[in-house]
Amino acid sequence: MTVQQFMSFNEEDVQSIQFFRSSLLTDGLYDDYDEDNRRWENFLIEWLNGSINEEVLLNMHLFFDTFKSDFPVFDTYHRGMQVKTGTTLEPRPLASFSLEPEVARFFAGFSETYGYNQCSGEERYLLSVNGGEALDLSNLLLTLQERTTHQDMIIALEERLWETEVIAPLTSEMLQLVKPHVFPPEPNKIQKMKKVGEPVMFSPKTGIVLKKDA
Repeated sequence: MTVQQFMSFNEEDVQSIQFFRSSLLTDGLYDDYDEDNRRWENFLIEWLNGSINEEVLLNMHLFFDTFKSDFPVFDTYHRGMQVKTGTTLEPRPLASFSLEPEVARFFAGFSETYGYNQCSGEERYLLSVNGGEALDLSNLLLTLQERTTHQDMIIALEERLWETEVIAPLTSEMLQLVKPHVFPPEPNKIQKMKKVGEPVMFSPKTGIVLKKDA
């Protein structure tokens, strides 16, 4: 976190997240109606649902610094990326990764486990990282799942825990390790080619003409 980012938080912010940390990690009753606990649960709901704005990003910096020593990452973590053609990949202070390679492949466009997740005309990359400063958000969320009764939080957890999310800086050194993600065309996708005025259908696997498109 930069000095400027740190200065954006006042003592009340720090006390609030420290109370949430204590409530989450200390044995005893977890009160999800408490104002501080509810504040950080609502932040997590926004993050998991992708409602990410400048304030949410700033709060993630405080969240990351608060919990990274409680939920460290010891395994390889992965990131899948889809960017517009010609876009330069740039470092980020914090970014989302996953403990599961197939999840990263899904976010890069295709996973044998989760299927296709393509955006037309995009370039797709995979990155795997060992070591470095990282927060095992998925493990934290599993801890929270055991304690909260907040229905919106429970729903968000049920919908997003499969991502096994990790939060970590995306550095320029990491970006030197990215690899293109190449995968087969979508099954049953019709590829048309003009030949003597007649469209034809190709096999996604072999490229062989299957039949004329009726």
